[in-house]
Amino acid sequence: MNERVYKYALKDHLGNTRVVFSDRNDDGVVGVTDIEQINNYYPFGMNMDGPWNGANGAFKYQYNGKEWEGDFSLNWNDYGARFYDPAIGRWSSVDPLSEKMRRYSPYNYGFDNPIRFIDPDGMAPENGGDPVKNPQISKDNGGKNNNRFYNKEKGYGIRIGAKIPHHGGIDILAQKGTPLNAMLSGTVVDGPETSFKPGEGNSAVKEGKLGNNITVKSIIDGKTTFLNYAHLDKVSVKEGQKLSEGDVIGNTGNTGNAKNIGPENYHVHIMAYQGNHDNGSRVDPEPYFKTTFDSKGNSNSPEEHFNQINFKIAEIQRDAIPH
Repeated sequence: MNERVYKYALKDHLGNTRVVFSDRNDDGVVGVTDIEQINNYYPFGMNMDGPWNGANGAFKYQYNGKEWEGDFSLNWNDYGARFYDPAIGRWSSVDPLSEKMRRYSPYNYGFDNPIRFIDPDGMAPENGGDPVKNPQISKDNGGKNNNRFYNKEKGYGIRIGAKIPHHGGIDILAQKGTPLNAMLSGTVVDGPETSFKPGEGNSAVKEGKLGNNITVKSIIDGKTTFLNYAHLDKVSVKEGQKLSEGDVIGNTGNTGNAKNIGPENYHVHIMAYQGNHDNGSRVDPEPYFKTTFDSKGNSNSPEEHFNQINFKIAEIQRDAIPH
């Protein structure tokens, strides 16, 4: 009877298996001889050749954590809905949801941008993650659109009579104690007690209105982006900690200026900055959500969701063209 050996996989922020190791002699120490496989990848997922151990080795869950199939020398990855060929960055069959994304080839992977987009099951690309499951915008302060990032043309984020009349983020409903997930991979900066240095930043921060909050620094399309999560009850990360999208970073609450609102309106306040999070340019955080919202602040239907994703891609491509 063969002895069972446990194998352990270290993954990067995209879910790619990078190192596989075991402790065959059960001495509690992992040395060089215990490393069974090392994988390095090109952007679209093909394994790089090199002097490292066992690329395309016995542990088959590799790029994006998907099973590598070497039968008949295909070297494809099994995503569930279909197989993917990382050598050419294309799927082996038509996208089951291709009618929702008609401007793109039904064989493309991640809108041809694997650094920004992932495709967890072979059905459709995804951009960013959600802070909580099935996010809904708060209806407090006169309606959902008043709790979105300020946009004068669309009438979003307007707080009539408020000390700060323009809302600087988005409020997502979450009962106290709800696990909060990182929307993007990145690094925790400036510590969890206050993610902004005292005496700097905007007035809401200086007055402590954000309560317990976390800031995560990410690089998105070459731009330094900061996402701040506020009004938390508990912080589960520390400064300098590396995060992957979906990691739990704390629990939602009602700290700061949310302490006097009713439980039905408890929320996490999310802000986004580009450049520098103390005095950089504040931007709309909604593009970093997996979920999209319609003009009334409701979560979009699946069809409208893909229309919004297509619109975001068009904006990305437009911004990438030199003017």
